[in-house]
Amino acid sequence: MLNCEIWDPFTLFSPLRSEIPEPKLLPDEVEIKQARSLIIDLPEERNGKVDLYIDDGVTIGIDDDINRERLASAMPLAIHIATRELAEHEHITRDKMQVIKKLIAEGALAEVLIILGWIYNTRILEITLPENEYISWTNQIRKLLEIKFVDREELRTLNGRLNHVSAIMPLAHHFMNRLRQLETAMEPYKKYSIRIPLLEGLILHLNILTKALQGISMNLLTYREPTRGYQTDACEYGIGGHNTIGRSYRWKIPYHLLGRAHINVLEFLGELVGPWIDIIEGTLGQEECILSMGDSTTAIRWIHRSRVKKKEQCQFDYEAKQRVSRKFASLMIKNNHLLYSQWFPGQDNIIADCLSRDWHYNDAEIIELLTYILPKQIHPKFSIAPIPKEIDSFLCSILSQLPKRMQRLIQPKTSGFVLGESGENSCPQSALDAMNIWKLFPPGNDTSYYSPSDKQYEMQNTRWDGLRDWLRQQSAIPLHTCHRPSDLLRSKIPD
Repeated sequence: MLNCEIWDPFTLFSPLRSEIPEPKLLPDEVEIKQARSLIIDLPEERNGKVDLYIDDGVTIGIDDDINRERLASAMPLAIHIATRELAEHEHITRDKMQVIKKLIAEGALAEVLIILGWIYNTRILEITLPENEYISWTNQIRKLLEIKFVDREELRTLNGRLNHVSAIMPLAHHFMNRLRQLETAMEPYKKYSIRIPLLEGLILHLNILTKALQGISMNLLTYREPTRGYQTDACEYGIGGHNTIGRSYRWKIPYHLLGRAHINVLEFLGELVGPWIDIIEGTLGQEECILSMGDSTTAIRWIHRSRVKKKEQCQFDYEAKQRVSRKFASLMIKNNHLLYSQWFPGQDNIIADCLSRDWHYNDAEIIELLTYILPKQIHPKFSIAPIPKEIDSFLCSILSQLPKRMQRLIQPKTSGFVLGESGENSCPQSALDAMNIWKLFPPGNDTSYYSPSDKQYEMQNTRWDGLRDWLRQQSAIPLHTCHRPSDLLRSKIPD
């Protein structure tokens, strides 16, 4: 109906159209927030759209004089057409499908609206948890923290509420494992004591609920163009990585901490270090879309998934992974950044491999060799600086809690690249493309909030097209993330 060009809402409308209140708009002083660029192309729907959930519907569209009338009239008219009497004298009396009281209370077009338990502010692009729900849910957690006992029904209720919050903060799922595990193991009508690890998780959920009350930007919930990239690698003796603005780091594992962590844990720590450095040094802009890249499929998967411990899994490694994943999630949630991850082959991860393995060279020699061998691929501002003390302390803390295993102490192996016998011509094209990826990202803090000139817009589109092509070479965009799970819709959204 919204897309019907011949429909005139001023001449064809529902009998209840007059009951719909006037639109509720925010003051003109409230600025319109700009949406960030997407990595997928969506069809332009200037006529608006309707979304339904069971017996509730929401109409969304651009605010102008024509659209206002169409958006306000479409839903009542559609319901009237579907449920109206087909004859003047029908034998079966039909009840009105629209509840007039609800229509008057909730039927007005508005820039701020509660949808499925969330407050949507379309002017500033923000989703907020209603205050009454925040008070009720935090009181439940504080009560459990005080009595330290819980039964299955109460825990099931709490898990449902916290899962609701995780819908707008996906990384909060990292903090749900122990709660779900306890619920699964519980018997009905029996209280269980809440142990210290679970108490710590509940305290973290209080912070997450506070963040939900303050509001989450819709720009953190869309499929965005990455604005800052990180390439990392690790070996049994060190961690190294670099970002797309030239900042690099190397961290050599202290001798007394060698042979403790599994290589996957070290790779996962490497994924954490790069963004954390930029957060501490203040080089990230607002609501950045971070792309963490590495050659460990396990570490890349851990960024977004924290499963319950398996029986054969080492308890120490599992706890280390949990601490790192929660730290990663906390940093992203607290600082309002969106986190993506991407695996790419180890043979293409040349620079990070050198930074993590080649400890027979100092920082200056690494920079000189890489600049000499790969002058076209190295970022013009490429530099190596020590990691902040806060991060160094965290890394040492993680490793110190792991037992030493002699079988993990293997003979150190260099990258073999910066030995003077390799060069650009000996690198596969895929490796050169991976090293050139910094050219496809914004040069510094993301400026996509501001309207670029025509030339800047053209350069920006060219850069994004190149980044999309590189990402597609590594893995296609999952089909299930691009459309609804409907048997009637099988094709992808157009690229």
